[in-house]
Amino acid sequence: MSDSSRLALTGGSPAVTLRPSPWPVVGEQEVRWMEEVVRSGTWSWLGPHETAFCREFADFIGAKYALGVSNGTVTIQTALQAVGVRPGDEVIVPGLTWVATMQAAIDVGADVVLVEIDPETWGIDPAAAEAAITQRTRAIIAVHLYGCMADMDGVMDVARRHGLKVVEDVAHQHGSRWRDQGAGAIGDAGSFSFQQSKVLTCGEGGAQPTCLMAKAVR
Repeated sequence: MSDSSRLALTGGSPAVTLRPSPWPVVGEQEVRWMEEVVRSGTWSWLGPHETAFCREFADFIGAKYALGVSNGTVTIQTALQAVGVRPGDEVIVPGLTWVATMQAAIDVGADVVLVEIDPETWGIDPAAAEAAITQRTRAIIAVHLYGCMADMDGVMDVARRHGLKVVEDVAHQHGSRWRDQGAGAIGDAGSFSFQQSKVLTCGEGGAQPTCLMAKAVR
C-alpha cells in the first residue's frame, strides 16, 4: 500500500501540513497587565481591568450593559433567570449545541425542550421552535455556532408573537453581526464565553474563565 493511500492515523502522510498558530496570542502587554493586577491586590470582578472590559465590550456588541461572571454556563443561567425563567418553565433549545446550554436551563429548574436546527444556519429552526411552544414555554435559546448565526429575524418574530424571551448563546461568535446588530445584543440577553478555545479568550487554569451576560438594547 502506497503512503499516499494510507490514513495519517495509520502512518500515511497528512493531508494538511500547515502548523497551527500559537493560541492564545500573548504579548508583553498581557504580561504587563497581569503583573499590574497581581501587584494591585484587587483580583476580584470589580477591578479596573474587569470594569473597563465590561464597558468596552458592551459598546462593541451594541448592548446597554455587560456583567463579568465566572464562566459561560453561569452566563446562561443568569440570563435565563434575568428574563424570568422559573422552575417548571420550559426553555426551547436547539438540538445541536454544547451540553452546557441545556445544563444551564436545568440548573435553574427549567425543563429543556430540544428542537431541530436549520441546515442552512446550523442554528435553531424558528418553525421547529414555534411548533414546540406550550403554555409552559418561557424562553428560546438561540445558539450561534461554527461561524454561523441563527436566523434571528425568525427567532425574534416567533418570540414576539408568543410573548417569549430570547437568550443568545454567543460562546463561539464574538463580534458577529446580524443586520448590523451585534450577536448577543439582539435578544433579551446574551451569553459569552472566554474559555481558551474561544474566538476571544482570557484562558483558564486554576480559575474559571471570565464571561459575561449582556442585556440587549431596547
